[in-house]
Amino acid sequence: MIETLYNAQGQDETRVRRAFGWVVTFRDFPVGCYQTVDGDSMMTQALTCFTKGRAEFYLDGERRGDRVPGILSSEHDIVGQGGTFTIKYVEPTTRLCIPAKINKNRLPNVKKKILQAGDTLNVSGKYLVCLGTIEVNGKVFEEERSFFTTEPRTATALKPTILLQFLDDYAA
Repeated sequence: MIETLYNAQGQDETRVRRAFGWVVTFRDFPVGCYQTVDGDSMMTQALTCFTKGRAEFYLDGERRGDRVPGILSSEHDIVGQGGTFTIKYVEPTTRLCIPAKINKNRLPNVKKKILQAGDTLNVSGKYLVCLGTIEVNGKVFEEERSFFTTEPRTATALKPTILLQFLDDYAA
């Protein structure tokens, strides 16, 4: 078992996107459902980022920090720990996932950027808009869409925004 979802009653929804060759899923979880996850497998099997809502997070029954927008699995304190994770969705929650299993058993190197409405950021490279809306060089990119620039540009967040910058190429 890598992960199992309980009590969703068919109300969870998954959207599949591609970003620079990587398969990325955005999954909505309703209030009241929960997941159990094999921590030994998951840390090398997927990269996740919470983009909306809130979920309580437990490691072997001990409550740890809640999962809220901006929590990126590779930056969190439990990376590399085994055990069983339980994630209880206490608000409608969206989580991005880049699963290794459908990405040639690889995970991308990413850097997270969090912006508030009106914030600007110099961008150059490949980005996925995980939450919010951003304007780059007169073009608007909404959540769950990607963009790239070959030359440095100024990006302006039109709403609170979470970006993932992809630091390496997908090996075709």
